[in-house]
Amino acid sequence: MNDDFRKLQELLGKQEDLHPDLEEYLEQVNGMSMIRHPLVYSLSHVPQMNAWVNQQYERKRKSCQECLTKGDFQQLVWFHERPYRLQAFETVQQSMVDREYWEFLGALWIESENIYQNMDMWTRALTRTRGDRIYFMNDKEQVRFAALPDQVEIYRGHDGRNPNGLSWTLDAEKAAWFSRRLGQGKPMVATRTVPREAILAILDRRGEEEIVLLPSLKHVFR
Repeated sequence: MNDDFRKLQELLGKQEDLHPDLEEYLEQVNGMSMIRHPLVYSLSHVPQMNAWVNQQYERKRKSCQECLTKGDFQQLVWFHERPYRLQAFETVQQSMVDREYWEFLGALWIESENIYQNMDMWTRALTRTRGDRIYFMNDKEQVRFAALPDQVEIYRGHDGRNPNGLSWTLDAEKAAWFSRRLGQGKPMVATRTVPREAILAILDRRGEEEIVLLPSLKHVFR
């Protein structure tokens, strides 16, 4: 038995009240208790897990304070649970230079799974008057972006609920795959032809040929 597993067993066997900061994030979802705090998630939570969750929270909170002291704002954001990272980014973005801002925002976009739920926050982040916006893309993506034609045909997979948004693709088959992946409603693919000036970026780090539209376009939200 290794030390980490032994320590985990000890924590799970320890009686301890849940940290006050975590209590307000303890909720019931479909009859199951869970904690969804910006720094700690505990799904299928039971009181026997309190000591373990408390320890994880205290460690992350201490690490975040250390990041603030050192000015390591990117690591501070990564310490947060995925749904809260953009929110954490918003609290420290003023301390970033323009290139760092866009490079890190691009990385956050790539790993995010709830773009539509945070549309207002993403809109603010993507429309700030900062220079070096080209660095939202990596070098290869910048080359592809420069080669886009004047008019671009794009696709968006959906299930009837969110036919419009910021995230599209150049690949119709990939859009169809996304529509089936949603698993709710009827799989559908929206098609649109937009001017190149309407496109903020092309991202292909996940092999999706993703097109990010400029949030300033009103039709994105209709």
